[in-house]
Amino acid sequence: MEFALTKYAEQKILNAMLLGEAITFPASWYIALCTADPGRLGDLTNEVAGGSYIRLSPTFDPAEDDPVSGSYCDSVYDLEWPQATSAWGEITHIALVDAEAGGNVWARAELVDSEGNPAPKQIGLDDIFRIPVGELVVGVD
Repeated sequence: MEFALTKYAEQKILNAMLLGEAITFPASWYIALCTADPGRLGDLTNEVAGGSYIRLSPTFDPAEDDPVSGSYCDSVYDLEWPQATSAWGEITHIALVDAEAGGNVWARAELVDSEGNPAPKQIGLDDIFRIPVGELVVGVD
């Protein structure tokens, strides 16, 4: 997954870096599952709702550097959502959000396979959505 920053994050970072405005980062980040791209504006109207869905909070390793792709942090543990008690639909994107409910989207990524092709995941009744350890990678280039 390759994350792209939203307008919200871009402006927060630029204003902090160039204007000296303070950024208060959350104590925890959350991953939201979406049935469509939240886009640059971080629109969560297509976030999964109901059916035992919740946002999960990942734990990240400290930043590392890759000379080709830039610096990144990857997840320490598997992220496994509760078993769906109703169909969630086709998950196409995930969003990095600063709150357990509501909040602001800082970045979003499309679900892709190992070759970078779109790989949406259909979640029906009783299915479980999972992101294995190390597959959730947030980077800056």
